[in-house]
Amino acid sequence: MELRGGRRTSALRGLDDAYRDGKQADSNAWNERVQSWWEEVAVPRLGPGVAVVIVGTRWRQDDIIGWLQERDGDIWRVINIPAQADHDPAKGETDLLGREPGEYMESTRQRSFEDWEQRKKEMGTRAWTALCQGRPAPASGDIFHAGWWREYEAPQWSVRSDGAYMAIGFDQIVISMDCAFKDTDASDYVVLQVWGRRGIDAYLLDQVHERLSFVDTVDRFRRLCAKWPQAILKLIEDKANGTAVINSLQRRIGGMVPIEPQGSKVERAFAVSPFVEAGNVYLPAPEMAPWIDGFKIEWQLFPRGSHDDQVDAGVYALNRLLLDPLLLEDDLIEDEDDGPAEGSISPW
Repeated sequence: MELRGGRRTSALRGLDDAYRDGKQADSNAWNERVQSWWEEVAVPRLGPGVAVVIVGTRWRQDDIIGWLQERDGDIWRVINIPAQADHDPAKGETDLLGREPGEYMESTRQRSFEDWEQRKKEMGTRAWTALCQGRPAPASGDIFHAGWWREYEAPQWSVRSDGAYMAIGFDQIVISMDCAFKDTDASDYVVLQVWGRRGIDAYLLDQVHERLSFVDTVDRFRRLCAKWPQAILKLIEDKANGTAVINSLQRRIGGMVPIEPQGSKVERAFAVSPFVEAGNVYLPAPEMAPWIDGFKIEWQLFPRGSHDDQVDAGVYALNRLLLDPLLLEDDLIEDEDDGPAEGSISPW
């Protein structure tokens, strides 16, 4: 629930459940319709001192509630009382009802603890977190759980005298790229990621995550290719600015492979999620990559978050490095006699 206005009010306007169900909330067209209604119908009719209360199920991060919080957060008060207390006292968080973590709300239908547990199981993770917990995505993650990722704390590369980064002991290095559709501040991010495969494990080595014009996108891509010369293979989604990048650089940079994704984003994410769950995907520790927390949050919120650019680029890389070899029955484990010794540096 959101309350608009901090002064005394003479009138009240309410909005209740802008989304009928999860399917409607997943519709970008419907979400845009709700936002347009707010800007073109609701706001012009608000008089001085009119308070607004919005009540709704938080199906997605950028629903009307999330959108207004991000845009005009200073004039809204948010009240959320989950069915099951999920605060973290170690972080100084408290429960509005004074409950202990894990304690359920007192039920007017006289539900016992066991009844709540059964309801939670029957509803499923997404419906439970949206309808009963007031969150657009589960705290642990929907497809990718927060606790699945593994970290590495020591650099997996050396730096040459010319500034190039040389990955140590990897079987393959790739650059994966997800481009924006427009060159405006409101468009999605451009994401460039460097991934490496060592046996059956994948490592995220580097990332660019910025809103960039086409010219700046080409410049950052060229610089990243020079920084990681071992990344012979460059995976670029063949649409929007990605196609333009390929066309503009194909005579100057080799190894650019257009990617034409098959299936939906969710289907592709589910296909590689077992590798993350099994602990085969390593991320740099926050001390080495301050941006990694934002990376994890985007994957955790997927597919209900506002952005999925880091997920898209990562899924392309994991698909190529880990999934494709299995489907093609290639052996991911290198022969110990043929591979570089532990701690050695590839001649590349």
